[in-house]
Amino acid sequence: MLKACQVQQNFCGGQGTRSSASRAEGRHTYRRSGDRSSLGDPNQIIYVWWDALANNITALGYGGDDEQPFRDWWGHSGERVHVIGKGITRFHAVYWLAFLLSAGQPLPSAIYVHEYLSVNGAKLSKSAGNAISPYQLADRFGTDAVRWWLLREVARSGDTDFTIERLVKRANGDLANGLGKLQNRTLALVHNYREGPISKPSGATSVGTQPGKAYQALPYLIDEALARFDFRAATDALRPVAEASNRLIETQRPWELARRDKQGEQAATQLDEVLSVLAEACRILAAEAGPFIPTGSSALSKQFRTGDGSIAPPTPIFARLEAKP
Repeated sequence: MLKACQVQQNFCGGQGTRSSASRAEGRHTYRRSGDRSSLGDPNQIIYVWWDALANNITALGYGGDDEQPFRDWWGHSGERVHVIGKGITRFHAVYWLAFLLSAGQPLPSAIYVHEYLSVNGAKLSKSAGNAISPYQLADRFGTDAVRWWLLREVARSGDTDFTIERLVKRANGDLANGLGKLQNRTLALVHNYREGPISKPSGATSVGTQPGKAYQALPYLIDEALARFDFRAATDALRPVAEASNRLIETQRPWELARRDKQGEQAATQLDEVLSVLAEACRILAAEAGPFIPTGSSALSKQFRTGDGSIAPPTPIFARLEAKP
């Protein structure tokens, strides 16, 4: 997602020096039949963007009987962020600013420009018949899988190509084999060796240092990425926590710790810390994934929030998807 007039500076600057920046409100009817007729003169029409752009603030009550929403969300707001498609940059980054200046109203604090999606390498087009319904995708693969692909795969800069295969690969890799696998392993280990109840990490040993550092930093990394409108980085921030947690399972081998403890080798403290760190990592991952995959996040969180403070038995949340019907 590009910031208007940073990457497209030449375009915006060029438009600002042309007569279009001070374009007339009315023009002859033969120019575009879709524009509104000017009052009192059927031979003149009002440029459609004049009305369309004004909706940004009139929808908030500007010029109406109750302007409080406008004052809250625009006039007195610390931030006024526009998110637009690159095909309408001129209207939102040139004309709209001129309208606001003429009305004495504050300008947007930032304008972010997203680029386009293609499908199987071809531009989306009604005439070509290659449009894909997001409703049908959600019905087939679930809303979380669709949301995850859009947030995890779509480039911050440049167009992105969509295919069913890519959606399935991303959902299976990150959700089913990533978050889902870690959750199932952790829940199974806690139930096998502690029958459900688990405490917070105590720091009694250093075994959870790497996952602990990763999940403690996670909220800040996500916040920083979202402040830049970098959804790829925000969703990618979950990955190191899951990877560090899975590595902890492989290196500490809780089943071996449980066996040693039964044999009198006093490995209970280490086993408790490993399981506590894993459970805490899963709790934080579930919470931080909420804005991206709300359905799955809620289901994951519920498995760690039972009435008696124990952990629920593992129930798969993210099923593996198939690209072919």
